[in-house]
Amino acid sequence: MKTDQSVVSNPVIPFLNKILEGLVPKINTIVDKLIVSEGYDPWKNIDSGKVSPGSINLGICSATVYAEYYLKNLTGLSSLEITEAEVVSLNSIAEELAKHPNQNEVPAIKKAMGFSNLQNNSSDDLSGNIAIEARLNKSLSLQLGGSVGAKCGFIHPSVGLGGSISVNSITGSGSGNISVSAESGKVCLSKIQIENLSFDFSNIDVSINGLGIFNVILDPLVNLFKGVIKDKVLPQIESLVKSKLNDVISGELPQCLDL
Repeated sequence: MKTDQSVVSNPVIPFLNKILEGLVPKINTIVDKLIVSEGYDPWKNIDSGKVSPGSINLGICSATVYAEYYLKNLTGLSSLEITEAEVVSLNSIAEELAKHPNQNEVPAIKKAMGFSNLQNNSSDDLSGNIAIEARLNKSLSLQLGGSVGAKCGFIHPSVGLGGSISVNSITGSGSGNISVSAESGKVCLSKIQIENLSFDFSNIDVSINGLGIFNVILDPLVNLFKGVIKDKVLPQIESLVKSKLNDVISGELPQCLDL
């Protein structure tokens, strides 16, 4: 993780990173328990839909194959771990507040940024950015169910769809905003708001049970479900994790250290 060189010499930075060092283990413990208690590990019903992996020759005609699917019982999300959190930029908010000639706006602006001293317009109030890195210590596993079928006139074959999906070696990175107060011999981390969070992975394994006559479309169907995971499921997970992290972090702040 690369820190902005313009703030390396800022004497407040080591104190903030010390606060983060103590805060991260607490966040990890609380958010993992929260994910379980709120029903996201296992996550019973995560996605459903209908896809078409191709067509099949039914003798009298070529028919489009459809797969109506559902994904359920996702497990592994509570193995989330924030592995690193670091301040990457830090600036005085005096310049930002100077953009608002109406000083009556200052208290509302500072409150939104997480500051407790709403009237103090000093350069001791700081805002900045944070970068985080994360991982899941377990693979994400999902159950796949539904049906596969096709229709051509009076011929309408269908079979059950079953199997499993795993997403392996998941890592994440994110960024956000922080608000900091330095006064009365203390530095206080007042607010952290994670704005962006994305996950990456090494591979997606899709295992589908025998499909009988529909085995001819097995490979296209596997690729479709890999797309469902990347385009639909992972964005849901990213949004959920970001929300839960922000909820947990908010409950642990402010955190202060003596200068």
